[in-house]
Amino acid sequence: MYGFFCFPKNEQNIDKISSFVNKDLILRHKISIEQILFIQTSINQKNVVTIQTMSGRKYAYRCSLKNIVKQFDCFVYITKSTIININMIVKVNSIYSVIYLGTNNSKLRVSRTFTKSLITRLKQNYLV
Repeated sequence: MYGFFCFPKNEQNIDKISSFVNKDLILRHKISIEQILFIQTSINQKNVVTIQTMSGRKYAYRCSLKNIVKQFDCFVYITKSTIININMIVKVNSIYSVIYLGTNNSKLRVSRTFTKSLITRLKQNYLV
């Protein structure tokens, strides 16, 4: 499954919203859903998310986490500003509310608010 994501040509300017306004700076890129580890909201910009892939690259995309979760059922919230690809979970440490994702074992904390829903979702997918 693929999604179309936009990102600026210069990755150093990933948080600059002006790069999304100027059409010359926009590229359309196909990113396989299977390559996405997690997606976080941008701190400085409203409705801009940063997509972290298995290769370590980051992409910016203009939308909300809520829309992504509605569109793709493989994403689940772990904090109010972070969603993860549930298929990328390698290990869960429930004592410290930490999950490890992908081949590089990216470590992310799960908030108390979303711990119960994550465990329920994992049980639905027979991962626990």
